[in-house]
Amino acid sequence: MGATVNELRWGAGDQGECMSRDSRSVEAERTFEQGQAHHGSGRHEQALESFRHAAGLFATMGDRERQGDALQAAAMLCVTNDRGDEALALSAEIADVFRSEGDHEKLAVALGNLGLLLARQARLEEAIGCFEESQALFEQARNRFAAAQQLGNIGSLRVGRGLSGWRPRQESNPQPTG
Repeated sequence: MGATVNELRWGAGDQGECMSRDSRSVEAERTFEQGQAHHGSGRHEQALESFRHAAGLFATMGDRERQGDALQAAAMLCVTNDRGDEALALSAEIADVFRSEGDHEKLAVALGNLGLLLARQARLEEAIGCFEESQALFEQARNRFAAAQQLGNIGSLRVGRGLSGWRPRQESNPQPTG
């Protein structure tokens, strides 16, 4: 018998991988959306679990951008629920994801958020380092407003006033793709 159209297009072995990736992508997006629904309904533990699971699924698919989005959603949830240590760990992971992806704008936002969390824990030198790197990345992107915010954060820490009433900056509300 002759080869099917799909076997000619992808090769017999590749078709299964393509379908498997599609189903993993659907599962990852569905899991992320479940996290959003849990969060909207006040079920924070379930939301956090869903966001972390979605981040893992995106990572296995090599979708670093969506992995970062899912981790960001988890980190923001931790911040709003006064879970600073978890938010800090997630924020460091987010910065690593965007650094490895080469997404300088998202890395700048992640470093700014990480700096805010470090400042809140009185780890001022580390916070200043994050703000300085974030400021430089924003300058490269010609985002002067965001660069100025980072300089303001650095100045506040250096004069000893600290940061009060902070809320990590999130560039946009991550939405499922598809």
